[in-house]
Amino acid sequence: MKKDIRLGLLSLAAGALLAACSGGGGGSDVPSSGVLGDVPSMIAGYEQKMNELKQSMTDEASAKQAMEEYSKLEAEKETQLKEAAEALTGKQVPTEVADAPVKILTPFTIKEFEPDRNRFMLEAEIELTGECTNLSGSDAFLLSSFSIVACGSDGQPFYSRNANYSDDVENSESVPAGTKALLTTWLDIKDWNAAAMGEMSKIVVCKEDGETFKKAETQSEALRANFGSGSK
Repeated sequence: MKKDIRLGLLSLAAGALLAACSGGGGGSDVPSSGVLGDVPSMIAGYEQKMNELKQSMTDEASAKQAMEEYSKLEAEKETQLKEAAEALTGKQVPTEVADAPVKILTPFTIKEFEPDRNRFMLEAEIELTGECTNLSGSDAFLLSSFSIVACGSDGQPFYSRNANYSDDVENSESVPAGTKALLTTWLDIKDWNAAAMGEMSKIVVCKEDGETFKKAETQSEALRANFGSGSK
């Protein structure tokens, strides 16, 4: 009975490991020529090692060993990624504007890296060049629709994300041109987009559901589909 319980617990844990290690690809295929340096390649490399652990689980003994190795890899990954990401803290990413009423005062700057989520947090200082609003249904630009796309070495967008807007204007429905503010966003590195992130060249501020945003979404979906049916 005890063996059955142990085996059941190992099976549950192995299932969690399988989910965490889904996908394919590896760090050796990921370039480091982009603004994020070696971090995307490192993340892809750890994903590959974890996927190999998944393949090694054939019975109770191998599942137990794989989970022990997984725990070690998790700790190693966090340490190595923190070290690599710290070298990028404060780095400015070339920033452009597409279909959004802003002027860039300070380009998006890497503020921190979250190793548990494999993502960078960035901030940019901006100035509004047109009237904006907090209310939908207005002709003015909706502040909640600020977004960004990341572009590869070819200048084409492959990643889209919302950008959080914040300013010092208190409880105003309308925000005038000339207002200075911050945009905050995140770059999430996944196994299926690591190769593209490895060549990232710039960020473009845009409008959610605008042409630039939609182009990035289409390319992101293609990257996920091409990576393999097991990708997250």
